Amino acid sequence: MYSTGNNLDITLKQNKDGTYNLTDLKRYKQAESIKKQIKYFDDWGRVYLHHTAMRSGYVHRSKGCRIKKYNGRFGTGYTVDIPNFKNNRKHERRYYIFYKQKKH
Repeated sequence: MYSTGNNLDITLKQNKDGTYNLTDLKRYKQAESIKKQIKYFDDWGRVYLHHTAMRSGYVHRSKGCRIKKYNGRFGTGYTVDIPNFKNNRKHERRYYIFYKQKKH
C-alpha cells in the first residue's frame, strides 16, 4: 500500500571490497524505520488511507514521520507527513480517516 512512488525504496549498492557506503546505509535504515511507522497505520484497522498528496516543505528524515491529528473536510483522523528521499522541497502527506461508526 505504499504509494510513495519508489521514494522509500532505497537500494544498497556494495562497493568492490564488499562494504557499503555509509550514507546509503543510513538512508536505508531511515527508510525502513519510516516504512514501519506507516505500516502501523495501514494495519491498525480503525482508520483507512483516504488519499495522499505532495506538499511543499521539509520533513526531517532522521526523525521519521510527522503525525498530527486531523479534523477537516475529509473527516476526522490523522495526517502522516513522510520525508522525501529524492527531493528536499516536497514531502508526501497521507490522510488516514477513521471509519464511520454506525449509530444504533
